[in-house]
Amino acid sequence: MSCAEGYKTWKVDYPKIMGKSTAEMGFKVVHIVELMDQKLKEGSLKLTNSRPMKVTYHDPCNLGRLSEPWVHWEGKYLRYGVAEPPKTYRRGEKGIYEPPRNILKAIPGIELVEMERAKDNSWCCGAGAGVDVAFKDFALWSASERLVESES
Repeated sequence: MSCAEGYKTWKVDYPKIMGKSTAEMGFKVVHIVELMDQKLKEGSLKLTNSRPMKVTYHDPCNLGRLSEPWVHWEGKYLRYGVAEPPKTYRRGEKGIYEPPRNILKAIPGIELVEMERAKDNSWCCGAGAGVDVAFKDFALWSASERLVESES
């Protein structure tokens, strides 16, 4: 996949709708940054043109914290929210974070500067999942906040 939203749809949403875990779907969903990172590590992809500049990277919600594999659970919640049987929770720490950074770092001359809110703590850009259509004012505010953060 080249689209973060499509990636999450196939990796998380469809398994969830079908009552299956991602691992039970019979196929593996791969985002292009995962494939490029793999090719760079194997040496079959080499980035040779120098681009001397400072860059930062925004972690898309649907590629990062929302792309963790779906783990189907059938059970019930007991008193105080205790799950029986125990439930695997998706907290965002297993999203796709390093491959895009590895690609940027592989470009000669690039200096990657992290924003304060990065990876599973990344701030909403305001554009994904229809936020910009449903909540235009919020989307514009959120995007402007992210742009200000990218400049610091």
